[in-house]
Amino acid sequence: MRIYVPSTFALATEWLAAGTFSVERAYAVTEALTEWYEQGEEEELEYVAASIAAKESLFLISRESIDPTFRRVVLAFDVPESLTGDEVEPRGGITINGELNFAELQSALIDGDDALADVKSAAALMDRSLAGDGEAQFVVSQVEGHELLWFGPTEIEFVLQVDK
Repeated sequence: MRIYVPSTFALATEWLAAGTFSVERAYAVTEALTEWYEQGEEEELEYVAASIAAKESLFLISRESIDPTFRRVVLAFDVPESLTGDEVEPRGGITINGELNFAELQSALIDGDDALADVKSAAALMDRSLAGDGEAQFVVSQVEGHELLWFGPTEIEFVLQVDK
């Protein structure tokens, strides 16, 4: 099963160095997501799951206290279904029962330079957005207009070094 793990530059760097890591939640093409997005092909559904993970990445960035890198990071892994648990909200959310091995990374999706200013603004307004502030929600939604760039597993170590 393909899962999408929301991350930040700092977390991804830490996980890469450690080799293995645990997360409570990831995103995947689940039954609930498929029912909600009823006409989507598998590739479209994977895009939706990755997009939901990207929203969670933005939330994680907003919680970083020391010099965050304002790029959303989503890590894609193929894992056995035995490693996945219950579906959780939002749609496509699943629990992860065990450690992920960074060596099994399939790809990384990361914001390009064009998104930096919007990600920074959105991260600063995340709490207001979650509280229902319409203007803040608009700023946060602007980030979704930026497509994440795809990087293969052999590129991730280099990419994580670029913004240090």
